[in-house]
This record gives sequence, C-alpha cells and structure tokens, in this order.
Amino acid sequence: FTKVSIDKIVHIFECLIFEKRILILSESLSILSSCVNAINSMLYPFAWHHVFIPILPKSILCFLCAPMPYLMGCLSASLPDIMKEQIDDEIVILDVDKDVFIQTPGATGQMPTHLTLSLQKHFNRIKSSALRKFA
Repeated sequence: FTKVSIDKIVHIFECLIFEKRILILSESLSILSSCVNAINSMLYPFAWHHVFIPILPKSILCFLCAPMPYLMGCLSASLPDIMKEQIDDEIVILDVDKDVFIQTPGATGQMPTHLTLSLQKHFNRIKSSALRKFA
C-alpha cells in the first residue's frame, strides 16, 4: 500500500476478482515478494487457486505465455526479455517501483461503482495508517 496508488490497487483487486493474468515488477526482490504476497492477501477470506509464483526466475519467463489466470512477480531488469516473449495483450503488468501499468487490457470486468468507491475508501484508510506507522 505504500508503493502503489489507490486507483492501481483497486484495479489490481478487480483483476484478481475477474481472474486475469497479473505480472508485478520491481527492482528489489524483497519489495517484489512483499507486494505479490500482499496482493494475494487482498482476496482474504477468499483464496487464489490459480498459478501463483511470487518471484518468476528469468530462465522460465516462457510461463508468462500460459493461458490460465496467474499472479506472478518478476524483476524489472527482465522487462526487455518479457517483451520479447509472445505474451498476450490481456496480461496486466504493474511496475510497483514506478507506480505505473506497463500494460493493462482495455476492458476488464467492471465492478459496481459503489463497490469501487467503498474499496477506495477502505484502501485509503489502510494506506494512511501504514504511512503513519512507517513515518
């Protein structure tokens, strides 16, 4: 919550709910692992029953071409190699260090507006609490 803006957190949550393929990038292994695990935890009390690889090694980037839903993390240094793979346009790629989507499909499923606003409110509260704790 301290690395990524609220609108991106809500979008990633929406992608989880609609079982999209999600790739998270970071320059740091510890940040990457923490962020991917935190994203996975956002589903509680539900669980992600699809492919979950917190840190995808560069040697098996071909896994990104898998046709099923997944949540994976990869080092930012691998981005040029990732783009060389024949990855689908439907994969959501978020760089948490830059707080930017490298790639995001145009139309994900759409959550109801009242639910999105409620999530933003609660995530804002969590984020402000986390920022006070680390300040």
